[in-house]
Amino acid sequence: MKIAFLNHNDPLNVRSWSGTLFYMFQALARHCGEVVPLGPAGQKAYTASKIARRALSAFGFRIDPEHTTLLARAWARTFQQKLKHAGCEVIYAPVASTEIAFLETDLPIVYYSDITAELFLNYSESLMGLSAWSLKQTREVEGRALQRADKAVFSSQWAADSAIRLYALPEGKVSVVLMGANLESAPARDDILAARNRTRSGEWRLLFIAVDWERKGGDIALEAMRVLRARGINAHLTVVGCEPPPGACGPHVRVIPLLDKRVPEQRRQLE
Repeated sequence: MKIAFLNHNDPLNVRSWSGTLFYMFQALARHCGEVVPLGPAGQKAYTASKIARRALSAFGFRIDPEHTTLLARAWARTFQQKLKHAGCEVIYAPVASTEIAFLETDLPIVYYSDITAELFLNYSESLMGLSAWSLKQTREVEGRALQRADKAVFSSQWAADSAIRLYALPEGKVSVVLMGANLESAPARDDILAARNRTRSGEWRLLFIAVDWERKGGDIALEAMRVLRARGINAHLTVVGCEPPPGACGPHVRVIPLLDKRVPEQRRQLE
C-alpha cells in the first residue's frame, strides 16, 4: 500500500508536533507500506496567515491563524497538486483539519487528532477571546474536515465523543487509537525493573514533559509533588521541555528546559 502522509509540517523532522508526526511516519513505514511525505508544504500561506493575525490583533481583532477558510483553500490547492504526482492509494492526515477541509480527491482520507477544535477553543488560553468571525471560521474548517474524512480517529474517548456529539459524526466513522511513545525504542522490561529496584525505598520520582508549562498543567505536577512531600513521601519532580515560573523551583525540582531528540546524547537523557 502507498500512503500519502498529509500535513503542512515535515514528518521527517523529529521536532514536528513534538516528534509525534515523525514517529507516526516511521511506524506507518514499518507496518503498513510505502509512505510518501507531502510536507513540508504551504509555508508561505501559513506565514501570511500569522502576519494577518498580528496585524489584526493591533486593532483588537483576534483570530486563529491556523483555522481560516482562506488558508484551508490555499493548502487544498497545494496538496491537490502534490497528490497528482504521488501515486498513492490512501491519505493519512494527522492533525490536518485545515489541510483537508477543502481538499478535492477521490482517495480515502484517514484523519487523526488528539482533540477537536471546539474542545481546544475552551482549552487553550491562546484561543480565548477570539472574534465572532474567527470562531465561525474555526468551526467551519473543523466541521468540513471531519465530514470530509472517511475515517476520523482520535487518541482518546473524550475527543472522539466530542466529534460525535458536537459535529454529528456517525459512531461507525469514529475510532479511538492511543498514541505510542515518541521514542526510538522502548526500555526493556528488565531494565525498568532493575532501575526500580535501585531506587531508594520510599522515593517517588515524578516526570513532567511539555513545552508549555501553563497549558499542559505544570502547576498540577508541582502541587502533586508538594502534597506527597507534605505526607512524608520523598518525592522529586523532573521537568523536561519548559521552564516553570519564577519561584516554582526548589531543591526537589530538576529542570531540563530543552531536549533535542536529534542529538543522541540528549535523546538518551529522555529514554
